[in-house]
Amino acid sequence: MRKIPLPSIERLSNIYGLLRKLEKSGIKTVSSAQIGKNINATNATVRKDISYLSMPSVAGRDYNVAKLKKYIGQDLKFFKQRKACIIGLGRIGTAILAYEGFKDEGFEIAAGFDVSLNKIEMIISQVSLHLIHELESIIRSREIEIGIICTPPEAAQDTANKLLKANIKGIINCTTAMVSVPEEVIIRNIDYTGYLRIVSALISQRK
Repeated sequence: MRKIPLPSIERLSNIYGLLRKLEKSGIKTVSSAQIGKNINATNATVRKDISYLSMPSVAGRDYNVAKLKKYIGQDLKFFKQRKACIIGLGRIGTAILAYEGFKDEGFEIAAGFDVSLNKIEMIISQVSLHLIHELESIIRSREIEIGIICTPPEAAQDTANKLLKANIKGIINCTTAMVSVPEEVIIRNIDYTGYLRIVSALISQRK
């Protein structure tokens, strides 16, 4: 299999999520045009992305939903369950903590962390919760690979530094702060205001 470029990995990840929904709805086949419409990409871009997979080339424009999902999951290793932890148990952190859909997608929220013992004691969760000073030992002992930062913005970089010290593999930053990490660590910033701006701009263009 050829090395897949980052933009293609992002689109293939979105395609995988779409295919899961289609499969649950009982839909057997889907065209590249239909996929493109759902992930905001062109027909040609979708077919190019799929060409990076180890799946044999498909004649025509329709893909078997289950088969395409299988190859994306296999090549991007989505069938391997990965553990994540949440740092910062405010409104966003506790909302993520309470979401039950991660397991179906191959992810386990293995731990939650906060600086406040009172906050930890007030949260009812099946996930084990800990004070921040336990972060490194818990991440290492439970082989957690992904850290989700939901702290106040001013604490985001310090939290990222603690995650780096624990040899975390990837970080999702849900704060408004810019976080700096070494190149070998994957980071994605969830900018809700940025997404609102994009949707607003698209609405304006349609008008």
